[in-house]
Amino acid sequence: MKGINIGGKNINNPRSADDTVLMAETQDDLQKIVDAVVEISAGYGLRMNVKKTKVMLVKRGIEKSCVKISGEELEQVGKFKYLGQQITEDGRCEVEVKRRIEIARSSFIKMRDVLASRKLRLKTRKRLVRCYVLSTLLYAAETWTINKEVEKRIHAFEMWLFRKMLRISYQEHITNEEVLRRVQEKRTLLQTIKKRKCTFFGHVVRNDGLQRHLLEGRVEGARQKGRPRRQWTTDILEWLGVRYGEAVRAAQNRKKWQTMTSKVREDTEPTRY
Repeated sequence: MKGINIGGKNINNPRSADDTVLMAETQDDLQKIVDAVVEISAGYGLRMNVKKTKVMLVKRGIEKSCVKISGEELEQVGKFKYLGQQITEDGRCEVEVKRRIEIARSSFIKMRDVLASRKLRLKTRKRLVRCYVLSTLLYAAETWTINKEVEKRIHAFEMWLFRKMLRISYQEHITNEEVLRRVQEKRTLLQTIKKRKCTFFGHVVRNDGLQRHLLEGRVEGARQKGRPRRQWTTDILEWLGVRYGEAVRAAQNRKKWQTMTSKVREDTEPTRY
């Protein structure tokens, strides 16, 4: 079945342990793939759940889709949670970043009595934050594309955490630098994300699998008008100051890649927002 041609390879059904994505360039092709899946599944006594199956158009200029299962039209959505992440029709990650920050914020608020308690050592509270709060924020953070807006949100949330831990109100007009001094920390959250992303890049390019093919493959057709979107790999190349080929060659050697990416952890104080 004709799916999406990426780098000369037809991709129409990327699968995980218990979820499947069906992909096609046109509505007719997608309908044929869906029909084939329904027919083959029926032979094994399985059926597709219409209520849980959604359609999303990741393309400009098209507003309506009509894909059916056994005559019943599938719901078209603008965003959908898949494998723990919020996937949106514009293909960007800003919505997922905001969602992750709010999940982490909610986790802190639920444990506020403990994490902001002066009865516990600051060192203990910081460890609890890393374990129970930041872990929820950093889920799949290596897949994000980091632009200026995302950087601002990450820095702002990190400072919000420190202020809440120390019970410092914004109305007290205490600078971020003073908050960092009191909490005995530097801004490291963004650097953690950068490190994770570089590590994930190395893992992908060392294995000649589907992930690398999707990363390097080209999609046929002309690019849409307007400013080109920031690519996922652009972050890594800018952080390291190298070209893509150099990064791929360096990543083949784990130790060399670890040495090369260690400088990404070197933090510089961002502009106060």
